[in-house]
Amino acid sequence: TKFFEFAAMWRPIVAASLPAVHEVFGPDPECGLMFKPGDAADMVRKILAIAFDQGLAARLGRNARRRVLQNYTWDCNIRTVMHLYQKMGVRDAVPPPVRSDDPVSRELAAEDETDA
Repeated sequence: TKFFEFAAMWRPIVAASLPAVHEVFGPDPECGLMFKPGDAADMVRKILAIAFDQGLAARLGRNARRRVLQNYTWDCNIRTVMHLYQKMGVRDAVPPPVRSDDPVSRELAAEDETDA
């Protein structure tokens, strides 16, 4: 859960390159830097790379936040569960509508406009 908290605060992720981390943030260094498990020197190199390159840190942090907001909010969880209910044939399972006033949606839309 700490990874989600760090990412939500625009912080780049530095983590061991493990399947569970890849599942959330992907194997590519778009949200953070992954070090070889058990390799302290590699971990230090990754931390220093982010510490001394503010542009890299900002880009990774922005990507991490975007990934969390797009995939790991409560609204995302609700839609996933409702979709599973629908697949199981539960008739009353209707996903909640996407709210246009949702602050996460507004933030992502604003970022898309800035990136364009």
